[in-house]
Amino acid sequence: MRLPAAVVASVPAERWQQDLTPFLSEWRGLFFAQADGAVCPQSTGEVASLLRACSAERVAVVPQGGNTGLVGGSVPFTAEVSAALERPVFDMSAYAAVIVLSLTAMNRVRSVDPENFSMALDAGCVLADAQAAAEGVNRYFPLSVASERQCQIGGNLASNCGGINVLRYGNTRDLVLGIEAVTAQGEVINQMTSLRKNNMGYSLKDLLVGSEGSLAIITAAVLKLFPRPTEQVTALLALQQPDDAVTVLAQAREQLGDLVSGCELMSAQAFEFAMQYGSDCRSPFSQSSAWYLLLEFSGFESTLPQRVSALMDDLVTKLALQFSLAVEAAEREALWHIRKSIPGAQKHAGASVKHDVSVPVASIPIFLERAMAAVTDLMPEVRPCPFGHLGDGNLHFNLSQPESMSAEAFLAQWQDFNRVVHDLVIELGGSIAAEHGVGQMKTGELQHYLDEGSYAMMTAIKQALDPHNILNPGKVLSSGATH
Repeated sequence: MRLPAAVVASVPAERWQQDLTPFLSEWRGLFFAQADGAVCPQSTGEVASLLRACSAERVAVVPQGGNTGLVGGSVPFTAEVSAALERPVFDMSAYAAVIVLSLTAMNRVRSVDPENFSMALDAGCVLADAQAAAEGVNRYFPLSVASERQCQIGGNLASNCGGINVLRYGNTRDLVLGIEAVTAQGEVINQMTSLRKNNMGYSLKDLLVGSEGSLAIITAAVLKLFPRPTEQVTALLALQQPDDAVTVLAQAREQLGDLVSGCELMSAQAFEFAMQYGSDCRSPFSQSSAWYLLLEFSGFESTLPQRVSALMDDLVTKLALQFSLAVEAAEREALWHIRKSIPGAQKHAGASVKHDVSVPVASIPIFLERAMAAVTDLMPEVRPCPFGHLGDGNLHFNLSQPESMSAEAFLAQWQDFNRVVHDLVIELGGSIAAEHGVGQMKTGELQHYLDEGSYAMMTAIKQALDPHNILNPGKVLSSGATH
């Protein structure tokens, strides 16, 4: 360890970790990270003390939560990456050392206020524990993602996590009332308010949420809670084309409004991977279909199952679709288990190229038609595996390697796939980073597609808040990079 003595001494010695491996092993295996140290502070004061020393000694700090990210944002920047990736190489030579700052030990539920429908949590609190804390006082915290038993609240905020309930409750940003963070200079920003109305100057929480640890390190947050629904119904529909899915969603919202809380689209390939490789996944249908739509309805009316059933009967008449309804918890979970199994199941199908994109909901059918045609033109045997959150326009346009091709040969065309998919996304008024963030994977893509004015403003904000660029360098912005 070549850490400056002042940095080592800034927190108790036992906070420094002897085994760095857990902090450097990136989930997707695309970034082969290295660091000079890993530290697990136990309080905001310790984070502040550490950052003051790191700022003075020019030590780069990589904040890390549950390390479940998909774009390399939670591990140190390194030039050693999968040969499949092409991106600007950030010059790390200006730093005395690089450390990972893990928030894992800061995992307290500080308080839960059922009457104010809010709770205050440390950044290292695991998302599933946050959900349980809300449930413990008969309240509901709606953020839900496949990695919720591993990911942490700080990482959810830093990446502005989306998940399956965005349609009704919004992204993570929409769930934040207050925030606590530490700047690059070690100053504590204490805005842990539970107020719904607060116009005392700039909204710093909105600046920091989604900043991927590049502007300040989030150490705690106050989050919104909601009444816990008493009635829930899940519907799985078998469709012939994505246009039908858009029609179903529109009609469901017209008839049931905000009772529609989730809407997930799955291609036949994604559904098949879940059936083939997922654990205990069973289709309720006797025949396969080209597309599947999972709808979640929740509310407080005892007549909700009857209203959803009437909606399904109406849709059957109009679209000649098949559907399966589930009211009991075990049956509902079985349907959701199919959707949640897709990311893990796709791993068993070989190498994959993933695109986390969003387009306006009405543009999803044309995007899918043109994107699938474009990637098969590039590689006729590629297996497109699109699925995702139809309700908010966010699709995971994933591609699995052809069965007759090696992983290396397939991944060598990663950038070619990126260009045709991302060009189409931008043409349709969409985003190339919907819910996973930019990290170090998409820094070049962000600079390529973002307008010059927006990119310049982001750069100016970064320089103002972190003039020595010690916070998560090489992530989000490629400023100072060399090709």
